[in-house]
Amino acid sequence: MRVIKCARCGEDVFTTGPRTKYCLACATQVRIENQKKRRACGLKDGTPYTKHITCAICGKDVVVSTKASRAKFCPECSARAYKASAKKYKDKEKRWMLAEPRKIHCERCGCEVILTDARSFNRKYCDACKKIVYVELTKKAHDAYRERKNPGVKRCARCGVVLENRRSNQKYCDDCRAAAKFEKEAARKRRQREGWRTDELPEKKKKKPRVSQIEKLNAAARKAGMSYGKYVAMLAMKKGKKVRA
Repeated sequence: MRVIKCARCGEDVFTTGPRTKYCLACATQVRIENQKKRRACGLKDGTPYTKHITCAICGKDVVVSTKASRAKFCPECSARAYKASAKKYKDKEKRWMLAEPRKIHCERCGCEVILTDARSFNRKYCDACKKIVYVELTKKAHDAYRERKNPGVKRCARCGVVLENRRSNQKYCDDCRAAAKFEKEAARKRRQREGWRTDELPEKKKKKPRVSQIEKLNAAARKAGMSYGKYVAMLAMKKGKKVRA
């Protein structure tokens, strides 16, 4: 951490970077000014920020920004093209209009709803109740999923509090976990002290040496008088798998 003076406003700034010159406010302004300068001059490789296109309607050559990658029309013709596409979309939507509006009553609040779209023919709720019912169904599905993952209500083995969002092997709540660990460690040390006094210490289980699968296959191959590759290929052919040559 070091203190420098902002090169723009002169205020003291705490910084850890070796190339910091400005405070946070001045750095934002300098960044905006540099962007404007670059846009006025062009890109880093010298290419401009604009490009020339030919309008698909009137055929004029127009200068547009390079960000407008899908530009096809000049500014005068783009409004007409938008109106034409909107009219085409409205004509497509008209096929879903019902010949006669259908009236229903919301199953939740009882208000009257007028349906004009055939796609919502089986609708049961109004706009306000539809959002509430969606939230209720989502919560119900979430609770069902949580109950399926962790069936039954489980309580803390020390204080009896219901464990929410519990793991499969969780026994204690967050408050009791440290105390239970301390009690378990104290009980272990107490049993160990009593064992030393009575010479009844439990025998430690000897760990079996771990043998990898490759070593087992090598031993079986040597016993069968075959190489490792031939033995593995034979096992694969017995299982019905294809072996690459």
